[in-house]
Amino acid sequence: MQLLGDYIAALRIHIDSMNPVDADAAIDWLRWAQTHAKTISPLLGEIRMPDDPEPTADAIKPYMKGWSPYGPDLWMWR
Repeated sequence: MQLLGDYIAALRIHIDSMNPVDADAAIDWLRWAQTHAKTISPLLGEIRMPDDPEPTADAIKPYMKGWSPYGPDLWMWR
């Protein structure tokens, strides 16, 4: 991500020295690169812990090592 940011910064500087026709094409590329950088940066979104998953029987079944996720003696009530 840092490399892309460095590339975008260098591209901005280089565009200033280009002739206007070539600069127009480079500006389109610059806009695309900036948009792409925003979509792949994890720091531009909300930074927080994910929501806790719902502790449903199906969600915990893989971790029960063969035991019933419904508790003891509840297998007959399913």
